[in-house]
Amino acid sequence: MSTEDAESSNNQVTSSKGHEIFVTINFICLGGITSVFGIVTNIINMIVFYRQGFRSTTNISFFAMSVSDLCSLVFQLVFNIYFQPLCKDICMVVAYLDFQILTGGIPHAIFARITCFITVYVTAERYLCVVFPLHIKQMITRKRTAVAMIFIYCFALLCGLPVYVINQVGLKFYPGANISLLAIVPLQGHEVLNATEYFMHTVSGLVSFLAVVVLTSFLMITLNKKSKWRKTANALEEKSGAISTKDRKAIMIVVLVASVLIICYTPATILTIIMGLEPEFSMTGKYNNLYFISWSFVFLLENINASVNIFLYLKMNTKFRREFQVLFCSCIRGNQGNTAMYIKYEQ
Repeated sequence: MSTEDAESSNNQVTSSKGHEIFVTINFICLGGITSVFGIVTNIINMIVFYRQGFRSTTNISFFAMSVSDLCSLVFQLVFNIYFQPLCKDICMVVAYLDFQILTGGIPHAIFARITCFITVYVTAERYLCVVFPLHIKQMITRKRTAVAMIFIYCFALLCGLPVYVINQVGLKFYPGANISLLAIVPLQGHEVLNATEYFMHTVSGLVSFLAVVVLTSFLMITLNKKSKWRKTANALEEKSGAISTKDRKAIMIVVLVASVLIICYTPATILTIIMGLEPEFSMTGKYNNLYFISWSFVFLLENINASVNIFLYLKMNTKFRREFQVLFCSCIRGNQGNTAMYIKYEQ
């Protein structure tokens, strides 16, 4: 293949046509399917954890994570709707991209960040469980966990608040199209708040992601060391420092959840770093088509991360699986009972 052919092929990938193809596949088709599927699975997760009760700190954390995953998927679905051709036709008088970002993109990012924060907390809790198995119940209580979840939500929401404070809805003139559209217009002095919001969002996201990677690595290493020590320890030592089977299963669930998050969030972290190094890699920059194509895959991976936890819970958590089966069977019996009553009424 010649240099000209290679350049032509590269231009086709990052062209407007290539942009439309990837947007249609990743946002409208796959994104819509995974969002709806994830919404259903997280509602099931919330119901099951609620029925189990909040007697353990892990249930509180996973319930809070299911809420954040649910919200991120709802806003992702809103974000995807804007790509529908019908929506674009309806939004002829508004700058739909502005509203798409504020009503879908930013809220989705906020709740995805909350999921990452909660994963940091859960992995840290399980790491302490491995290091201090006899003192973990005194260190991490249900009340402290609930307070931590509330703090995480408040902190993440406050980090995203400035972008809504510094903007207002108004008419904006676009010289290229020679038209005025209803758009999001920044207020005077927005530069400082905008930079602060971007810094807080970016730094908190990178720090939380790195924290998940480090804590998960430490957790796996320490758990392996404990397992080897347990095989060689005598009965007295084992009693004073061993990890119970119940705690071991809880640790494995956390490791799997954190591992899935690391895999799915790595591309987003890489793109965030690229955006900081290359200003033209943005929605309005030179590489805007490549920007949208890249982020379409990132959003799809985030959808997957927010949707698949139910399979990990069913595989690794016996109590969750049992409660899920009870819930599922009761729903089937309820439907069968309603059907029988309807048939009897018709007769």
